[in-house]
Amino acid sequence: TGALERNIKKLSINSNSSPIRDNRIADEEMDELRSLIMKAIGNGGVDLEEVFQHFDIDQSGDIDELEFQRGLQKLKIDLSRNQIRNMMDRFPSRRPGHLKYKDFVRGLNLPSTRGGGGGGSSLLREGMEIEARYRGKSRYYPGRVRLVHADGSVDVDYDDGEREVNVPQSFINVLGGGGGGGHTAVTQSPTRRSLDFDSRHSSSTSIMEGDKVECLYKGGKKWYSGVIKRANRDGTFDITYDDGDNETGALERNIKKLSINSNSSPIRDNRIADEEMDELRSLIMKAIGNGGVDLEEVFQHFDIDQSGDIDELEFQRGLQKLKIDLSRNQIRNMMDRFPSRRPGHLKYKDFVRGLNLPSTRGGGGGGSSLLREGMEIEARYRGKSRYYPGRVRLVHADGSVDVDYDDGEREVNVPQSF
Repeated sequence: TGALERNIKKLSINSNSSPIRDNRIADEEMDELRSLIMKAIGNGGVDLEEVFQHFDIDQSGDIDELEFQRGLQKLKIDLSRNQIRNMMDRFPSRRPGHLKYKDFVRGLNLPSTRGGGGGGSSLLREGMEIEARYRGKSRYYPGRVRLVHADGSVDVDYDDGEREVNVPQSFINVLGGGGGGGHTAVTQSPTRRSLDFDSRHSSSTSIMEGDKVECLYKGGKKWYSGVIKRANRDGTFDITYDDGDNETGALERNIKKLSINSNSSPIRDNRIADEEMDELRSLIMKAIGNGGVDLEEVFQHFDIDQSGDIDELEFQRGLQKLKIDLSRNQIRNMMDRFPSRRPGHLKYKDFVRGLNLPSTRGGGGGGSSLLREGMEIEARYRGKSRYYPGRVRLVHADGSVDVDYDDGEREVNVPQSF
């Protein structure tokens, strides 16, 4: 009884493997994956770009074997490594174990929403209400689809009277309630949405009761601020708006979560980054002090793709798992506290040095404390920025230490983070 989770590894439900069985399972799960994706597209919640991003965890434009496996696990598809490889072999990639967007779409035999696709499977229909980037510029203008061409491009009648022909689908967003039986937005939306799979698959939404949000009221075009009153079991949300109105059954794609620190300024961002660095140090020291993890495991918590490098998105997601929710500027300011040579990226040594905690890589010592009496160290005297050499005189039960500095000074109850 009482086995620790780190001493356990879960066996795949398909651990009794054989080549014939693995291939059959890979075929069955490919069919299941196609079915889930088509259901998500049909419900109007996502497009193929977002499906690809569900798997492309590090946003590199390339899905590797580990990312593919994790993406499937989120959809409750649990396979062995051989079955994962067999499944990836169904995609026409030139590089085994890696999928680009085009490989992904071609292997699924579903219509691509990037730049249009084969005529009969187009996601746009004549008469559908849309907004499009006129002549490919950055701004969107409302209008309707006049004609869908065989190559997937469309002719658009804009609401201001202009007309444009052969507009690529990648320049178009479908507006809510579009006519002609249209189903989905065609380009990547400004905020990434979670995949809207059927109810037996868990949603990856981060929206919870009490969150401050902005919502398209009743699917309209204008955003209104409010608070999530209830998260419903069918994946919709009830909202109480700041102006006193209420809405029930709001769709997740019409909601964007506001950062708890959305009112941003450079001074405030820097202050928050400092506060959250202290909070992060405290959480990590608590985890280490409890004897459950070491710094390598802490690093791996953030290094989602296990590349040995934490990027900005991985750092943000790692913090969110620790209930630390920051704006993009605050994330960048926090990462700037680490001594990395490459902005927005952290190696293991950068991570450890920035936290000012002792590294467990190649370090000795047992027990729960990482410091020992007599150990040569350098410490930030009275918590200031400069380090001074010395020795550990005494280790207290709370993890703090007394230090004898080489210059003759002595300091008591120094936190290990210093």
